[in-house]
Amino acid sequence: MKKTLLGVLSLFLVSMTVSAQYYTQDFEGGIPDGWTAENAWMYGTAGSLGSAYFNPADNTTAFMCVNDDGLGNGVDGSGRLVTAPIDLTAATGQLLLRHNAYFVNGDYQGADETAKVFASEDAGATWTEIQDLTASAWDAANVEVSQYGGKTIQLAFEYIDGNEWNYGYCIDDIEIIDAPDPDIRVNYVDFKCENAAVGETSSFYGSITNNSLETLTSVDVTVSDGTNTATETVTGLNIAPFSSGSFTTNFEAEVAEGANQMAVEVSMPNGVAEMDMTNNSANDVINGVMTVEGAGVLVEEATGTWCTWCPRGAYFLDRYSDCFSDNFVGVAVHNGANDPMLVSDYDTGLTAFPGFAGFPSVIFNKTNIIDPSEIGAPSVAVMTADPMAYVDIGASFDEATRTLTVSVEGSDFAQDMSEVKFFAALTEDAVTEGGASSGGTQWTQTNAYSGGNNGPMGGFEFLGGQAVVDEYNHTARAMMGGFFGTNPVEVTAGGGAGYIFSSMVVPANQNTENMHIVGALIDNNNNVINVMQSSVADAVERGLFVTSNKNLYDNTLAQVFPNPVNEVAFIQIDVDVVSDVTLDVYDMLGRKVERVNLGTVVGNTTLDYNTSNLTNGMYNLHLTVGDKFVSKKITVVK
Repeated sequence: MKKTLLGVLSLFLVSMTVSAQYYTQDFEGGIPDGWTAENAWMYGTAGSLGSAYFNPADNTTAFMCVNDDGLGNGVDGSGRLVTAPIDLTAATGQLLLRHNAYFVNGDYQGADETAKVFASEDAGATWTEIQDLTASAWDAANVEVSQYGGKTIQLAFEYIDGNEWNYGYCIDDIEIIDAPDPDIRVNYVDFKCENAAVGETSSFYGSITNNSLETLTSVDVTVSDGTNTATETVTGLNIAPFSSGSFTTNFEAEVAEGANQMAVEVSMPNGVAEMDMTNNSANDVINGVMTVEGAGVLVEEATGTWCTWCPRGAYFLDRYSDCFSDNFVGVAVHNGANDPMLVSDYDTGLTAFPGFAGFPSVIFNKTNIIDPSEIGAPSVAVMTADPMAYVDIGASFDEATRTLTVSVEGSDFAQDMSEVKFFAALTEDAVTEGGASSGGTQWTQTNAYSGGNNGPMGGFEFLGGQAVVDEYNHTARAMMGGFFGTNPVEVTAGGGAGYIFSSMVVPANQNTENMHIVGALIDNNNNVINVMQSSVADAVERGLFVTSNKNLYDNTLAQVFPNPVNEVAFIQIDVDVVSDVTLDVYDMLGRKVERVNLGTVVGNTTLDYNTSNLTNGMYNLHLTVGDKFVSKKITVVK
């Protein structure tokens, strides 16, 4: 691919010719003279021809239709709509028959309903099938009819209901024209982020239809955010005539606050300028929001490789994890005895959630159940509000034995809380069948979005019914402490508490480099107070900074002032015995900024900590004083 950044769009003068039109029929005058409408074929509008389960509503003009659903059970709607003779004696070269079609292809109870087009050169004595339609919601159905140039023909549009109470077939806007030069239509573009934290970037993909007789191998894609414009030539496509396919680019939109209006234009199919550019553009909007540092949301998805609609959950977890990488915590909890990623205790806890009804669904912050497509608004609300407490995650990991120990701590509680529990989980990204480190082949995912009839879904519409996905992300590998947490403690406003979970052994076929430790605080109503996640490496660097022995966590051990601090923070410590003092400083993403050895103290002592190495923002100060520990939060303002 070649990527070119442009300040303005260049204008090109091209020489274009208009395709000749040899036949057209739009049905605005009723059933045309000389046509034969067999059995249930009817003339009308969407208002008169629609029914409960067959609703061709997007067409506002008159058309011809068989509504098998509207006929009722036991009534055969099969039949043909036959045209009058069509004179193509003046037509030469490549010819295209195009009609606007609405066909559900629902195959109710397994009965095969079909919509086909036939042609006859002998006044209807014999017929040749020229087109077998797939499902279409008022879209152009194209087929080459060059073989009929120089002849007079008739066409027959046939519907067969499969001897069952099925759906139907509607047609409109028939034309026979010279086959156009390379011509494309943009069906949609989908930017990964519908909402995103300011400063994140968003890629996109799109769907295009090749409306010509030549295989589409390349296009130019121009993207604009209203200020900057980028054009990229996308090569390596292989979209057959009258077929749809996807494209991607190297473009990444940087998200600003508010509505980011994104415009995409696709042009120059196979390097040739098009005659008609009216259907070559699509728009999308990314809503940029200012999130709060340290405010997290936990979304636990009920999924399974067997689940036909679960690609929806995978798509939305990926979308929000990428678009709110510092705040959004997604966990894909697999279900089913034959699902190779099943974690039984996690699955049992999730599916036992009150009101759980099926797959896919998500448990939102352990408060309620919603569809994966509905996580946007409530997630944004949580991530843009000040949290009730802050979460830190520490760990130790023995490479030789693969033993992992996790600690979760809550600090700076906004109010007294009678009960706080601790929850932890382990997730893995880039999961493949042989394990992330083995380069193994991939498990398949049952996929109801295959073929695109159920709309775009992050590219799953271009995969098969048993989709071979590149990788599984956010995959739950372990749950620690129970679904609603463990070790309830009471905390006071401004205070903190922590817990070390029992050690676990990470299986050899799981890659800790692709893992995240999830840590959450749970209240007495079993709702999430706050949540964060950390890579294993970052958690290990922080270490096990809390202990399950609550006597060693002493929130009154030290005070820090002033807060906010401009340059020097004073740390007042009061201990009865000589104690070594170590200070670890972490930013709100859980990254260790620095470690300072503050020396040895006894009695009531005030120490200086110079914050000149810190940029503006919030930080966690982890003070170890002898065998005791305390966590304080400061804000640096310069």
